[in-house]
Amino acid sequence: MTIFVQAPEAAPKVEDEQSPIHQSAAEMAAYAYFVAVRATTQFVNALPGTPTKADLAQYTSLLERENIAWQRRREAFAALGLHHEPESVYEEGA
Repeated sequence: MTIFVQAPEAAPKVEDEQSPIHQSAAEMAAYAYFVAVRATTQFVNALPGTPTKADLAQYTSLLERENIAWQRRREAFAALGLHHEPESVYEEGA
């Protein structure tokens, strides 16, 4: 099963000169992550029943794409100073 994702009309524009470079990169990374998550969702919603081995392979591929896009988004937002490491719920010595 192959899923094709169509970009919405409000996609970020690369040629937008009013945005700083880092903000533009963050917008593109966020959009790429959105597209990857949407592709995974569309794939799962289109499954007719029990997944085949081919379905599982494609799902694995889609998840990998999603994870890569998430990491790039995280790095782009960190360059803007918007990403921080969440505090651990497990404290040492507790």
